[in-house]
Amino acid sequence: MVLRVMFDTNAYDAILAAGDLPLLQKKIAAGELSIVTTPIQEDEIRQIRNRTRQRALLDLHRALSAETIEPSNAIEDDITYMSRDAMLARIAAKSCDLLVTNDKALRNDARLGARATDYAGFAQRIGLRG
Repeated sequence: MVLRVMFDTNAYDAILAAGDLPLLQKKIAAGELSIVTTPIQEDEIRQIRNRTRQRALLDLHRALSAETIEPSNAIEDDITYMSRDAMLARIAAKSCDLLVTNDKALRNDARLGARATDYAGFAQRIGLRG
């Protein structure tokens, strides 16, 4: 069964720090993992002022992206004044098995229930860590 995952922007930092891109790509190629994204993550990355970090995160985001979901297609309410985290939580709750974020407040969002974890928990869950 394929695990559908959405990474919050801060999880991309954790992936880079751990050097896990090749391992994640193997899981994707084996059909064990599918990455869902939204333009929200790319917008957040584009706002990073450090160009080297921004480029590395954009490249990672694009390397892992499989399916992009537009917020207006996944959220029935008006998103005009909705925060990015609120949109991410609602999209993940509707479209994914798991949201991976190191943001404790976002992990505890009621819309997600128990379907959110930090990157360390995710890596352990899918067998990247013992």
